[in-house]
Amino acid sequence: MKTFDGPQSGARGDVVASRNHYGQHLRTRGRPGKRFTVARFQSDTAMRIVAEAWNQIAEEQRDRWCLAGPHVPSRKVLGKAGRLDGRGFFSKVNLPRARLGQELLLDPPAQPDFDQNPAVAFTIANDKWDFALELTLSRAPTEEIMLWASPPSNAGKRRNWDYRVLGLLPTPVEGTNNFRRLYVKRFGVPPVGKRVFLRVRLQTNGWRGAPWEASAVVPPREGTSETRSVRSGRGAKRGV
Repeated sequence: MKTFDGPQSGARGDVVASRNHYGQHLRTRGRPGKRFTVARFQSDTAMRIVAEAWNQIAEEQRDRWCLAGPHVPSRKVLGKAGRLDGRGFFSKVNLPRARLGQELLLDPPAQPDFDQNPAVAFTIANDKWDFALELTLSRAPTEEIMLWASPPSNAGKRRNWDYRVLGLLPTPVEGTNNFRRLYVKRFGVPPVGKRVFLRVRLQTNGWRGAPWEASAVVPPREGTSETRSVRSGRGAKRGV
């Protein structure tokens, strides 16, 4: 139910306040069953590893995280951001690393100065041999490149809020980079005519740069009667 009250977030009893692109609304709290997917297992495992590590580090290390945390803004909610405590900062830095199987950082890292995001285009090719999801970079980055993507969506969808982790772009180089394997491992082969949304961010020591987003539609397979003149959809950058 849409509401005209001021900005709200969170739950009270069985009523949940939320916002989407239509505005502020209230809904009844759902009771979904927990599905134990591979992605959920990886996320739960990463959170457990980070929580255990926070309890095991030296007291002097915890003090350094607690001193650095209040200088780091939290994720915005209703357009406002707070400041992290020591444990929140430790989790912000190390959860992405634990999810990827990387070594945890036991001391707070300095915030890097990221260069401009090198992503410039996202295309989908579909020829008689196979299909490819291709990210074009303007330069070979010195930082890691983290990818998020959506499940296959209807072609008419223009905006997306459902991004899920794919992983690091393997050995990124200037020019075309194919991340087909990462996407298929997570979602399977997307059907012809479906739209795929992509989010790209630079990442260093748990810090992340500004996101770049684009989308493309899976074209008909080349060499068939459904082939069109346009080889693939090309995503345009959107500000976030």
